[in-house]
Amino acid sequence: MAAAKMTNLPGLITECQSLPKAVLVEKLLEDKDVEELSNLKLKLYEKCKYIKGFPNGEFYQRRKPKGTSSYSSLEDRLADDVYELMTCLDTEIITSEIKGMIKKNSDISAVEIDNESERVFTPNNNETHNSPVTMNRSSGWTGMKSKLASLEAGQIIFREGLTREINELSSKIINLKKIVEEKREEIKTVKTENELQREEINAIKAEIKELRCFHAKIATKCNKFVALSSTRKHSKKEIQEKPEPLLEKGEYKEAKRLFRKELRKKIYLEEQKQFESLEKHYETDRSTFFKITSSIRKKKEVTIQGLKVDRTLIYDPEDVLSVWEKHYSDLLTPKTNPKYDDEFRSYADDITILSTRVKGLQEQLDTLESYSCRWRFDFNTSKTIAVTFGETTRTFNKNNATRNWKLYNAKVEEKRSWTHVGIELSGDFNGNDRTKSVCKKAKETVHSLMNLGARSGELNPICGAGLWKTNWIPTCLYGCELWNTLGTTELNNLERAQRYAAKIIQGLGPNTRTEAALGSIRFWEMEAYIDKAKLVYFGRLCMLGPQTTTKQVFINRLFSFRYRQGEERVMGLYQM
Repeated sequence: MAAAKMTNLPGLITECQSLPKAVLVEKLLEDKDVEELSNLKLKLYEKCKYIKGFPNGEFYQRRKPKGTSSYSSLEDRLADDVYELMTCLDTEIITSEIKGMIKKNSDISAVEIDNESERVFTPNNNETHNSPVTMNRSSGWTGMKSKLASLEAGQIIFREGLTREINELSSKIINLKKIVEEKREEIKTVKTENELQREEINAIKAEIKELRCFHAKIATKCNKFVALSSTRKHSKKEIQEKPEPLLEKGEYKEAKRLFRKELRKKIYLEEQKQFESLEKHYETDRSTFFKITSSIRKKKEVTIQGLKVDRTLIYDPEDVLSVWEKHYSDLLTPKTNPKYDDEFRSYADDITILSTRVKGLQEQLDTLESYSCRWRFDFNTSKTIAVTFGETTRTFNKNNATRNWKLYNAKVEEKRSWTHVGIELSGDFNGNDRTKSVCKKAKETVHSLMNLGARSGELNPICGAGLWKTNWIPTCLYGCELWNTLGTTELNNLERAQRYAAKIIQGLGPNTRTEAALGSIRFWEMEAYIDKAKLVYFGRLCMLGPQTTTKQVFINRLFSFRYRQGEERVMGLYQM
């Protein structure tokens, strides 16, 4: 009978789960003996081992009560242990009583055994064994009190959290109800708008039908008038004396007047509809707004009346297309002519002459003049400019009067700077004017972004930063690979321009910190952009083929620079 009771451990746990300690202990003492309680304790221990933080070890063997004790017998102690393990299995709370009844594996070897003072009764063989158990008599009730206090505190916290969540859920439900009501109102308004639009469409259809009727009436009257004029050829005098019934009634003019009136009304309604859609989409949908504005703009129609080919005019579209097809097929391409590129690259548009002496430059100009006369072409002397590099302003003003270069007996003008293939070249290697123009372009770009809505926050800062990086930086830093004399003042001016742009793009105030303004949209310093362009240019030079002219010039300049550096070092050694 006892074995049958012990096999049903889950049923026993659920049955005794809601009982208080005193009732449970009394029930266990009535139903079970020492052996059953010990087996029940071991089974509960095997289940409690899977609880997180449960102590791993062996049970302290329970002693028989010696002298006066709070436990009347060994069964009371085992029943108390069973209650603690059942409570731990239910609540997963490890109390001090549970820790006290289990000895850890590391403490087993360090225990001293006293045969005379401690004796333990075992239910299997009724023998006595030494035991390291020390019993704290007052730990049972105090542990229960602390446990009850912790459970009450946890229950209070759980109630507070539950009430808080209930309040939050109720507020969310109220908000959702409001949102649902708003959506219902919006649906009602949309339905009413759709009904109004349907009525407008029906009215427009009715107007179109009326206009078609007016067109038909006008066409019939015109046909009658043409038929009468073709059958009867009256003179002007007869027509004035005997007008036709159509002219007397004035039906044609009345129909024409009504048609124009309806046409003006239709145009007015269309314009009003466009203006209403503009006002509606101005603040909500910018893409629709720009589509409407672009459709309103008047576009000029470009039509080709005819094409003149070989002194003959062609008006048929198919003939025009065939003429263009023949024209493009006759053009030279690299595929049809392998020497196409080499042939046309030999004709230079701009020519740059370099000389280290004043007379040497004049000799090269004379050679250029004789070559042009030989091949029957002329150079434009008004666009021919001479620039002397490495002179200060004072030296330039002094030597400018004595230097005189001529081409076709015309004086070649000498300037301090000149723009060549988009890059400004300065004789004194001063880039202040270049930096000023770059900063001016930066302000113009920023003002254009402000017109798009950057200042008022209507333009996305990420979009503005992308426009800045893709539009202004490549345009204004064009040719920065050759800026080898960039000073601190010029760098500061470029940095100020970029800071101003970063703050305008994000809609920030002028007193905002520069680090925050630049870092939030990932702007580099201007010096970093310039260094990156120089590194990319240097990498392209290094990756060129050895037979290219650019690579040969680069290698020649590189070794001449190293040769000059070596000469300076040798001269320094000789001086020492």
